[in-house]
Amino acid sequence: MKKELSNFKGLGNPIDSKDFWETHYINGNSSGTGSYAHLAEFKAMIINSFLDQKKINTVIEFGCGDGNQLSFMKYKKYVGVDVSQSVINKNKEKYCGDKNKLFYTTEEKDKYISQDYDLALSLDVIFHLTEEDVYEQYMHDLFSSSKKYIIVYSSNHEEFTVWPEFRHRKFMRYVQENCAEWVLIDFIPNKYPFQLGREMTTSTSDFYIFKHKNLL
Repeated sequence: MKKELSNFKGLGNPIDSKDFWETHYINGNSSGTGSYAHLAEFKAMIINSFLDQKKINTVIEFGCGDGNQLSFMKYKKYVGVDVSQSVINKNKEKYCGDKNKLFYTTEEKDKYISQDYDLALSLDVIFHLTEEDVYEQYMHDLFSSSKKYIIVYSSNHEEFTVWPEFRHRKFMRYVQENCAEWVLIDFIPNKYPFQLGREMTTSTSDFYIFKHKNLL
């Protein structure tokens, strides 16, 4: 996370998150500090260890961003999904020589959503889903795309911030109310927990790892 949290509720005007992120990437911006340097390395350490332990072959990530975090990962077969057409185009160009990495926009759902993946990922995305319908659809897709495991890396509390593109959500409430077939099997706190004044080098996200009941 790169922004200071606000203590006030309901700040900021509603935005179209899809348009926001398309403009963000067209203007040459990155996915943020969470996808770079030590924060990216921390995520990679946790996820790469999980991939090896659980023998994960196929992965889908909802909200792949600029692909920098991907460069730290050891996926065998990977599908990255994002709302931004421009960032998907950049990722296709960046990883054009790797046939095991595919990229789609959310408008191409028929090309990726019907498959059963070993692991579905959401990394630093849920707090950017500002619209209720977008949030609900995202959570539905995330928790219906894997047959084995889901990893969420996010905050888990309700809070608006002064930045209209940043809204914390207590996503575990959705899981408890709508995803009875999924069990939380591990919680891993962030190695670099959020600190005011150190927004560029710390994070509000922690790891939540879920397992499908069919595997219990």
